[in-house]
Amino acid sequence: MIRPASLRELFRDAGLNDVEQGYLLFLPEVLWKWFGFLEPALAWLPLGGQYFVSGRKQ
Repeated sequence: MIRPASLRELFRDAGLNDVEQGYLLFLPEVLWKWFGFLEPALAWLPLGGQYFVSGRKQ
């Protein structure tokens, strides 16, 4: 497993700008139907089941 901080550093070393990270998959599928709208608001919270790192190449 690669830590988010390590992946952010690799993105920057590759010349990517606007590097950001977030977390997702907080809710089980059963609860998504009713509470899925809350998930985007939790992206800052490092408790999700997965994380993402994104960046832009200029």
